[in-house]
Amino acid sequence: GLAAMALMVFALTAVVGHIRRVTLIADRLDSQTLANRHRRQVELPLDASTAFALLEQVIGQMPRIEQLERSVGTLQLRATQRRADPYGERPPSRWNPMARLAIKHNQITARVIPGADTSSVTLFFEPDAGAWVDLLLLDEGSNYENAEAVTHALSGKVAQQRREEREHAARTEAEKELSVARLNLLHAQVEPHFLYNTLANAQVLTRSDPARAEQM
Repeated sequence: GLAAMALMVFALTAVVGHIRRVTLIADRLDSQTLANRHRRQVELPLDASTAFALLEQVIGQMPRIEQLERSVGTLQLRATQRRADPYGERPPSRWNPMARLAIKHNQITARVIPGADTSSVTLFFEPDAGAWVDLLLLDEGSNYENAEAVTHALSGKVAQQRREEREHAARTEAEKELSVARLNLLHAQVEPHFLYNTLANAQVLTRSDPARAEQM
C-alpha cells in the first residue's frame, strides 16, 4: 500500500514536470509534443552526399554529443547525446532511487534517401532505452526539443547556402558588367588615337605617294 502510494506520487510528479517543461518548449500540448519519441521528415534541395554532410554537421554541433556513428555508403547516422537536467547539473540524491534509474542518454537516428532533384531526410529522436520506459519515465520534452532544433537548423543551413549562392551570382554578374564597362572605356580611349594615326599616315602618303593615298 505504502509503496504503491509512493509510486503514484512519483508518477504524478513526473507527469506534472513533463507537462510543464513541454509547455515551456512547445507552447502547446498535444499527443505529438508530449511524446517521448519523435519522427521528422525533411526535404532538402540538395544531392544526397551534400545533404548527408550537412546533416552530420548539424547533429555533430549539438550539445553533449558523446558518440557519433556514420555510414557514408548507406547514408545513415546515429548519435548518442547525454541528457541534461533542465533545472541543474547536480547529481540526484542518494535517497531518490527513481532519479538514479532515470534514462541518462537520448538517441538520434537519421537516414538520407536520395531523390531526383532533392534528398529526403528521416530523423528519429528517442530515449536511449526500450519502448517500455515510456510507461514509467518521461523525458521532460528533451527529445521534442532536439527534433525542433535539428529540423530548424537544417532549414536554416539550406537558407544560408541559398543566400550565399545568390550573393555569389550577384557578385559574378557585377564583376562581368564591370569588365564590360572597362573594355568599352578602353575602346573609347583607343579609337581616337587610331583615327588620328590613320589620318596622319594618309597625309604623309598624299605627299609621298598620291596614287597609294587615293587607294586608301
